[in-house]
Amino acid sequence: MRKTDINYWENIWKQKNIDMLDENEPLNKFIINYLKKIPAENKKIIEAGCANSRWVKFLTENGFEVSGIDYSEEGIKNLKIYCDKNRIKCNLYLKDIFDDIPFLKEKFDVLISFGLVEHFEDYSEVIQKLSCFLKKDGIIITVIPNLKNSIYYKIQKLSEKNILKKHVMINLKDLENAHSSCFEKINCAYAGKINFFITNFGSKKNLSIKIIRFIFYILNKIFSKIITRESSFYSQSIVYIGRKK
Repeated sequence: MRKTDINYWENIWKQKNIDMLDENEPLNKFIINYLKKIPAENKKIIEAGCANSRWVKFLTENGFEVSGIDYSEEGIKNLKIYCDKNRIKCNLYLKDIFDDIPFLKEKFDVLISFGLVEHFEDYSEVIQKLSCFLKKDGIIITVIPNLKNSIYYKIQKLSEKNILKKHVMINLKDLENAHSSCFEKINCAYAGKINFFITNFGSKKNLSIKIIRFIFYILNKIFSKIITRESSFYSQSIVYIGRKK
């Protein structure tokens, strides 16, 4: 069962531009450091839930053959415009990951997803479905927000608690267990420094939100110097990296 529907995502992508990837941001550096270790002969990659992806430019510039799949027409349209404008070669598929797509089955060396699996009640089933896109020994990189028992859960509950209803609360062990039937773990870790900007205010755009976001900016500056280690309470994301069995 999905925690969100297509209308939710179409509205999201109508309001959002594609951000530039900050390669120096700790979470991104964590992922980039692994991607750069992937051999040249194993660089066929697909991003599941690719709408408005900020990663396609980096991936193509680093020798990957890039594809993306998403069921949001608005999200795919935005990404296609971005790719055309920046002369990025990327194969985009307007499909649901649960569709029967035989021409994409076991075609990829690497699959990445950012903020996808936590929007499904049975996220283990989603991970099993994602494994079908990978060749034997293919690599999965799953990134989810760190909400369960973290500072971000508490802040989100105060800011816009309805957003929490669109997520399943998953911790590091939950994510590791969900991959275990299909993947051999390479790494599973909390990643990224403290980042109050991951708080989602929904459709709220009033002056008070602008003030809060400015306060978050100041807090990020302060706490990023004080808290330098990843932790279950402060890190913004959880990352699983595994090899298909």
